[in-house]
Amino acid sequence: MKPEALLRPIKNMKASAWLLWKLIAEDPSVENLKRVVKQGWEIDLTDRDVEQILALTEVYKEEPHHALGEVISRHYTQVGWSTHGHVGGDVPLFAYGPGKPAGLLDAPDIGRVTAAAMGLDLDELNRRLFTEASAFPGVTLTIDKTRKENPVITVAYQGITAQFPANKNLIKVGDKVTELEGVVVYLPETGKAYLPLQALRTMGGSTQPLPSVAAR
Repeated sequence: MKPEALLRPIKNMKASAWLLWKLIAEDPSVENLKRVVKQGWEIDLTDRDVEQILALTEVYKEEPHHALGEVISRHYTQVGWSTHGHVGGDVPLFAYGPGKPAGLLDAPDIGRVTAAAMGLDLDELNRRLFTEASAFPGVTLTIDKTRKENPVITVAYQGITAQFPANKNLIKVGDKVTELEGVVVYLPETGKAYLPLQALRTMGGSTQPLPSVAAR
């Protein structure tokens, strides 16, 4: 395949699948679906394509825009996907210096190799960066899911109430916003929130040094 064949359909895409589906959802007719995809991606869908897309929206009820990617990628691009966010091809990496890795590595091994080169203990790092908020005695936890894509965790602890936007490294107390050393993680499947230990230490007024993450 020549590069032009791979890039041609991608260069024609002026909007994300999420945005296109937002426009389609306003009028989920065959004609509107074809029109929106033509305007956004320069692709002329067939009636069969539209039939498959609409059928898949029943499978992807929570994220119906995935139906666009599944049908259109298969028929109109040279891109294959292993998930709805990642392609399955190998990624070239380059490393220099003593003990550098070589050969084919699985994705999780890259993190382990990097941590070893930096002298980090990943178990200690996880304990420091991902503390289950509700595990601390006296913590009251509420989740504001008004905006599904951007939930906010509110934590009351040691007389202080703080807000933590999910997937960001921020703590907000009153009008003051401070950066944390790690991101806040919220798992909607379990309802659990994980915070950097630094956040709860700060709320509790502790001046105790954070635990070391250096490999022993």
